Amino acid sequence: MNLRVRRNVKRVYKQSLRIVTLYPDTKASRKGAGSNATSAVWDKKEQFDALGQGLAQAAKRLSGVAATASMSDLKAGLRDLACTCKSCHKVFRKKNKAKH
Repeated sequence: MNLRVRRNVKRVYKQSLRIVTLYPDTKASRKGAGSNATSAVWDKKEQFDALGQGLAQAAKRLSGVAATASMSDLKAGLRDLACTCKSCHKVFRKKNKAKH
């Protein structure tokens, strides 16, 4: 597998471990200061943390695949990771009001 791909996947995994720490429970963050997070991040903290852990697990699996597997396996791992992202964003991210 391409060294650049492995490095980028490893970077995604490291960032995924930080997700649950990026949203401290403060007045400013609850008002959405500096992020697109909804108040559900704090109102449904256990669900948010579980999805964050799921993201880290999907990223870790992808990291393992990137080191040893075929491109088709890598694509499957990326789909798994993307589904995890989407499920979290659906609940915990403000909807973009701008139409493209």
